[in-house]
Amino acid sequence: MQRTVRADLTAALDLLDRSHATLEQAAQSRCAGDRYIQAHLGALRAGAALMAARPAGRGAGGRRGGIRNVWQAVAASAPELGEWSAYLSWCTHRRQAIETEGAPAGQREADDLLRAAATFVGLIEAALGVPARRSEPLLMALGPG
Repeated sequence: MQRTVRADLTAALDLLDRSHATLEQAAQSRCAGDRYIQAHLGALRAGAALMAARPAGRGAGGRRGGIRNVWQAVAASAPELGEWSAYLSWCTHRRQAIETEGAPAGQREADDLLRAAATFVGLIEAALGVPARRSEPLLMALGPG
């Protein structure tokens, strides 16, 4: 059991590292569509980190009864993040439209999602009890929101 808990935390920390790296890529992107996609992916990785660290309660196949995606799993595991999950779930549909249909993304829309994703990552870090990384340098490039 001790080994499993350590492996779960290691996986969660790895996902958080990848989340931060993805947010940094998003901040450096000049293309609004790419920024939007990368920001959403960064938030998605943070949600997956929460799920990696809290595997208890998942049923067969790694799913909790009726849960079909990370956003539902986050809301079920951390109800205080329910509104964030709903928002980021909506952003999933927007991201898909950008990726598959070539729908345009506005710069403000992409910047707002990047700010939200950085905040969400900090909330996940707090929920897991790991030291939060400072997002200010990342977000300074965006200017005022």
